[in-house]
Order: sequence, then C-alpha cells, then structure tokens
Amino acid sequence: MPGRGGASPQVAPIEASRLPSNLAGFEPERLAVLPGRGGGLYVIDVGDGEVLRFNREGDLRGRLGIDASGTGASFDFGSDDNDIAVDTAPGRRHGEVYVLSGKGDGTVWAFSRGGAYLWELEPESGDEFAALTVDSAGHLWIAEPGGDVYEYASAPGGPPIPERTGRKIAAGDEVSALAFSGGHLFVARELDDSLDTLGNVLSQIATALGFLLVPMALAAMRGAKGPREIFARLGVQTFRPSALKWMGLTVVLYLAFNIFYSAVITEPHQQDIAKGFGAIPVQILLIVVAAPVSEEICFRGMLFGGLREKLPRIVAALLCGLIFGALHALTGITAVPPLIVFGFLLALLYERTGSILPGMLLHMLNNIVALASQ
Repeated sequence: MPGRGGASPQVAPIEASRLPSNLAGFEPERLAVLPGRGGGLYVIDVGDGEVLRFNREGDLRGRLGIDASGTGASFDFGSDDNDIAVDTAPGRRHGEVYVLSGKGDGTVWAFSRGGAYLWELEPESGDEFAALTVDSAGHLWIAEPGGDVYEYASAPGGPPIPERTGRKIAAGDEVSALAFSGGHLFVARELDDSLDTLGNVLSQIATALGFLLVPMALAAMRGAKGPREIFARLGVQTFRPSALKWMGLTVVLYLAFNIFYSAVITEPHQQDIAKGFGAIPVQILLIVVAAPVSEEICFRGMLFGGLREKLPRIVAALLCGLIFGALHALTGITAVPPLIVFGFLLALLYERTGSILPGMLLHMLNNIVALASQ
C-alpha cells in the first residue's frame, strides 16, 4: 500500500497462512487492481479454482464465483491462458471484474463491483480466448492465440453479454498478456520455444530410458539372460482374463479416492508438461506410451518386486506408492496424494495378477485422460 507523507510504500504480503483452511491450495497466478477508496486486489487462485478479493492491507474480503453469486457459475481454470481485468473507467460499469479461464477454448465471466454474477461469454466456433484487458473507455478487449485482439461491447438497450464490435488489433502470435495505458495497447508474447521444446523432449526421453535401462541392468546382474528373461523378471508377463476384474476394481478404488480427495481436501492440480513437448504426436508418444511403460517397469517391476522379497505386501506397496508419488511432486504438490494411492493400487494389482501389464494399461489410460483434460 502507498506510504504516507512521502514515506516508502509498505508491503502487505498475501500468504496462504493468512487464509481460511479451505483455501489450503492457494496458488496465485494473475491479479488485477481496482484503485481508489473501496478498491482492492482480485487474485486468480488456480490451486483452489477461486477468484479472491483482498483489501489494500492484504486481508481477504470475499470471493467471486459460485459462492458469491449463487447462480451456478463456477471457475474451471486451465493450465494456462487464465487472466483477469477490472474496469477502472468512470461510468456505470466501473469496478466490474472480468475473469478468463483458459480451460478448453476459454470462457469469460463478468461480475459487478459487489461480486454479483453478470454474464458468461464463450468464443465463437473455431476461436479461442488467450488474454483480456479493459481500455480507458471501459471496453473489453480479448486476444486470441493467433494474434488478433478484438473489442467487445454491449449494444445500447441490448442484452448485457458483449459482442464483437468489428474493431481489432493485430498483435502477433502467442499473446499471453494485454494492458492498455495512455491510449496504447501493450502486448506480452511468448517467445519461440523450439530449443526449449527439444530440451524437454530429450530430457523426457532420457528419464524414460533411465527408468527402463536401470531395472534391466539390475535384472541382468542378478542372472537374467537375454531380453525375454530380463523382462519376465520385471513382471512383463501375459495375464489371464480374470485380471480384468482386478483392473476394474483398481479403477473404482482410484476414482473413489479422487472424488473424496477433491471434495474433502482439495482439487489436485498438476503442471501441464505436455505443451513443452511440442506436437501432439510427440506428446502422446512420451506421455501415453513411454512414461507408463518405463515407470511401471521401474516402480512396480523393479522397486515393488525388490521390496516384496523382504517386506509384507501392504508395506511394500505403500513404500512403492510413496516413492512414486514423491517423484511427481515437482509437477504439482496437490496431486501427490492421489498419485501415491495410484502407485499403491498398481503395486497390489501386480501382486494379484502376476504381471505389470494390467497396471501399465491403466497407467496409459490415466495419462490419456490427463492429457485430454489439459
């Protein structure tokens, strides 16, 4: 907040420890400010799927969305392209808040200064929303990934949901943020990440090869001869049709835990690493094929198989699940508990069926769902 009498500005940090317990997943991504008396700060909290309102001292003063409006509107934020803007222009819309979710093709919600839900806007067929801002006249501008930024406004006397006015600005590809100041539009664009993409792909390939080759080397050191015997020792074996019922039970138990976890604790969120791999076929190859195959051989075939020689079934499966979940912590801490349970259940599935292939198939299915939901 501003200092008084020429003093230096004071800092009012907003920390998760100052928030209610039901906002334990606090993960701020974008913010917008409403200046002046009675103004404040609006923050997109992707960890809890909320938009929070704070005063100038950093104290929580409310939320937008279903809890504030009671209309059924709720936020479903994407892994990127989330944005928020406040109308600071004088007039009847002063203080209105516009929230963009990058989920799918994007959705914009509008709220009054008092937090009442106003309307919802989705892109036209074939379009996407990537960023938004409000100009000095109070007009809403929305960018698309292709680089065009369109003006939206409500017709006088017409419905409140704005429509394109026909005005647009060519801003260049990969728009990530917009801001108007002094009559000028400032645009932030994502730089060419081709080298980063290659690095991400090579890193993922190296990880998968490590998860695959280390278990194979250890099996060979313990006397396995030839690829067939090596993979057999690591659990790559045919399975009976009866394994299908255990696969079904595993899915049911995993879904039940996820529903409980999301409802009682927090919604799990993982970083979208897929877009860092570039083209969709490469994403499918690395996430849907390479990761499940190599991780099942490493964590269930080698780790659980080795632990099972010394430990009881449940203890070995739990340790396997804990290590499996912990290694995914860097992609999203809130997703670790479900992944621990997933690893635990896949270990028990291996124990029951005598093969890691059923778990490998479920792991692929899980990654397909995760990739499709990004």
